[in-house]
Amino acid sequence: YIICAHYDGVPLHAADDNASGTAAVIEAARILSKMNFTSTIYYALWDEEELGCDGSHIFVHYAKYDSLNIKGVINLDMIGYDSDNDMSMDIRTQMLSNSKSISDTAKLINDEYQLGLLINENSAGQSDHASFWEWGYGAVCLIENMAEDYNPYYHTDNDRIEHFSLPYFYAISQMGLGAIATLAGNP
Repeated sequence: YIICAHYDGVPLHAADDNASGTAAVIEAARILSKMNFTSTIYYALWDEEELGCDGSHIFVHYAKYDSLNIKGVINLDMIGYDSDNDMSMDIRTQMLSNSKSISDTAKLINDEYQLGLLINENSAGQSDHASFWEWGYGAVCLIENMAEDYNPYYHTDNDRIEHFSLPYFYAISQMGLGAIATLAGNP
């Protein structure tokens, strides 16, 4: 299993896009690397997402070539902005491979741990999870609700942490961490 984010940003500031996802992956690695799982977890940070998902495309190409058994991917991208504090977020998923099952696991974690997230599912690409879809791997993207609560600081010099909703950021991070741990089989 892979939990990932992109660490590149535009040449301005990039707190939400995507230091938020990067921080969540690093924290997942800090916590989960001390535990044993029945499946391996890769903690990945991609470069050049802003240029067309180049880093994840290259990884997936070689993973397919090397027959790497990727059981599923959770991509974290822009998980800190919630101006109206409604806790609404998106899970980008498709009826491809086990993508829907990964999404269902994330929703189960939200419910089981009472994280309070209001989850919308859609099939949008536009991030590194789409690289995995192109090669037939199951993947989802956890991301803020872009349709109803668009971050006005996106790709500007005001994309800074002071615009975060920290409870929202923590809840999505916890959902991603809990989902990857569950999928990887924490005995």
